[in-house]
Amino acid sequence: SMSPPRRDPKTFAVFTQFLLFASLLNLAAVVGMQNGLIRQAAAASDAEFLARVRSAAFMIWAGAIPLLIVPVMLFSDAISDVLAGTRAHRLPVIAIALLALAAGPAQIWCSILSGRKRVASSLGAQAIGLVVGTAMAALMIVRGNEVAAVIGFAGGWIVTMGFAWLFAAGLRI
Repeated sequence: SMSPPRRDPKTFAVFTQFLLFASLLNLAAVVGMQNGLIRQAAAASDAEFLARVRSAAFMIWAGAIPLLIVPVMLFSDAISDVLAGTRAHRLPVIAIALLALAAGPAQIWCSILSGRKRVASSLGAQAIGLVVGTAMAALMIVRGNEVAAVIGFAGGWIVTMGFAWLFAAGLRI
């Protein structure tokens, strides 16, 4: 049969738990500054101000990484226990955290694009990353590995980052 294997509710719960963990870390990586960044990018009247805002966003992101990754690395066993009821996923917890934190610039670039009225470019980058991440997640779910599915989904955020950076590279005031 071509239908995917049936999964029990616990499998979906583990997938959901890890996905929420990844999403929370991705949001925390930019300390929720997306709306402010969009506002400041929209208000920028010269390239110097926009560059200053962009630099501030990247400094905040860089400062947040050690504050977030160190506890994840120290407590990956406990995080795995809480999310999945086993310590077996301690290394995937770290991998998910690294991907989620590394993808912070995707939010920065998409926010700048949106603020500069390049919403279609921002949404395009996000859509490409979402399609790639969803495809990787679906492949892993069908293979029965819900934790790898989250890693695959988070990989889509890295794709978003690449496209958002490309779209923002030619951005002018």
